[in-house]
Amino acid sequence: MPIIVLTAHSDPQTVERASELPIHAYLVKPVKANDLPPALLIAQKRFDEMRTLQSQTHKLEEKLSARKWIDRAKALLIKNGMDEEQAYLHIQHLARERRVGMGVVAKELLGE
Repeated sequence: MPIIVLTAHSDPQTVERASELPIHAYLVKPVKANDLPPALLIAQKRFDEMRTLQSQTHKLEEKLSARKWIDRAKALLIKNGMDEEQAYLHIQHLARERRVGMGVVAKELLGE
């Protein structure tokens, strides 16, 4: 939910403290009626952007984690006689066959 601070304080210390909070707008009283729609619109957009970025960050972290597991599993398969391409294709084949991500297969191959 977007957060808008409505306050009578505009001193630098209060504004600085507010800047550390997860707020999306800061309005100083007295606020005119025509000040609210733009502030609400911008706060909503910033909130939506933040949620999108958080989602993208989470997905990228999951991909990076899966990539690390896949690399470890490839190393294990290479140690057991496959070359790098064969190891990758083996993990990929198992993932397709089971309809799960390659990271899941890699973890299982490593006993995790």
